[in-house]
Amino acid sequence: TLFHILIAGMVTIWGIRLSGFLFIRIMKTQRDKRFDGVREHFLKFARFWFLQAVAIFIIMLPSILGLSKENGTLRFVSFLGLGIWIVGILIESVADWQKFVFKNKEANRDKWIDSGLWHFARHPNYFGEMTVWWGLYLFVLPTFGGVEYVSIVGPVFITCLLLFVTGIPPLEKTYSRKYKGNMEYQQYRNSTRLLIPLPKILADK
Repeated sequence: TLFHILIAGMVTIWGIRLSGFLFIRIMKTQRDKRFDGVREHFLKFARFWFLQAVAIFIIMLPSILGLSKENGTLRFVSFLGLGIWIVGILIESVADWQKFVFKNKEANRDKWIDSGLWHFARHPNYFGEMTVWWGLYLFVLPTFGGVEYVSIVGPVFITCLLLFVTGIPPLEKTYSRKYKGNMEYQQYRNSTRLLIPLPKILADK
């Protein structure tokens, strides 16, 4: 049905976009920083992929349940979720590409990006990623009943992961250490939203 085609399409497009972007980035840099200090140790490397598999299963739980439905129903909330998903995938794609282009210019070596979507938020790509999964959850929500509503753990999990664990915290820590004493960066940090790419509002307002 159209319901199942749309779910499969959203997940597939997300996967192709992410894998394609990572492939291009790795081909350009000749390495994947995520594996630094891990690839040399079999157990650490295996644990990384195991945890990745568990995380993906949790995040995709709403999609898995949606695809398991024999007769999916498209309602207003479904189309609202589809719209949110589209916004998320566009923000994520544009933000990642803008940063990739910026970082690959010699003149920008050791600089932070503060142009494009990054002018309005310090981590717009993560906002896009969260939005993708919340949109997908809303898309399949009308088909749920009973314990299936617990699958909200999927978007909640990716949101918490990026906000409090593997996404924003280590980057913020790295930038704070790298640009310590840099007044321009401190001004950017204090005047730019953390996550949502909306017009700037100074922190003291």
